[in-house]
Amino acid sequence: MTIGSQAWLSISGMTTALEFFISPECPFVYRTLQPRYFRLNPHLDLRHTGSRSQGERLPSGSLHLPESAVTRDFTATTFVVRNDVLFLLWHNKIETWLPPGGHIHAGELPEQAAVREVREESGLEVRLIKAGDGGQTWGPVKVLHQPVCILLEDIEPGHQHIDLIYFAVTVDEAPAEVNLREAREGRWVDKATLAQAEDIHEDIRLLGLRALAAAEGP
Repeated sequence: MTIGSQAWLSISGMTTALEFFISPECPFVYRTLQPRYFRLNPHLDLRHTGSRSQGERLPSGSLHLPESAVTRDFTATTFVVRNDVLFLLWHNKIETWLPPGGHIHAGELPEQAAVREVREESGLEVRLIKAGDGGQTWGPVKVLHQPVCILLEDIEPGHQHIDLIYFAVTVDEAPAEVNLREAREGRWVDKATLAQAEDIHEDIRLLGLRALAAAEGP
C-alpha cells in the first residue's frame, strides 16, 4: 500500500515482519513492540494494561501467536502544539504520559477521529497540520489528510493497535479541560524538557519533538 509518494509497507509472515515507512517525519517506524505496555523479556521494556501488575513478566513466547489469532484495531493519536509547547495527558489506564488518542469509530474518517479524540480528552480544539495532499480532490476522489506515520503497537498478547499519528495546533488559547475519566491531568511541555524527560517514553519524545518542529515550519 502506498500513501502519497513517500510511503510503502510490506507484510510477510508473522507480525514481527511487519514494516511501515511513512514520510520523513517518522522514518524510524518499525515497531511490533512498543515500550509502554507490558514486559516480555529483558530486552523489552513493555507494560501490560490488564490485570497483571506493572513489570510482571508474561509467559515466554506469548506473542508467538499465529497470524490468524492476532486482532487489530485502528486508532488515531494527535500530537498537539501551542506556542512552542506540546500537550500530554497522564493516561489513567496505562499510567504514563501520552498525547490524546483513541479508537477510530466505525464509519469515521481517521482525520475526524484525530480531532475528536483531542476534543473529548482535553477539551482543546485543534487544526491538523502536515496534510500532504490532504483536502484536494482528484476527479471523483477526495485526498484525506495524511498521517505523519503509522505505528504498530502491541497492547496485550494477541491484540495490536494500528495507530495513525497526526500533528496539530490549537485554534485558540482556551485552557485545556481534561476528561478525568481518561486522564488524571494534562501538561504542556517545551522542547528542552521533552528532549530530556525521563518520565516520557522515547517514541513520544521523538514524535513530540517532530511535532514541535512541524508547527514552527512554513
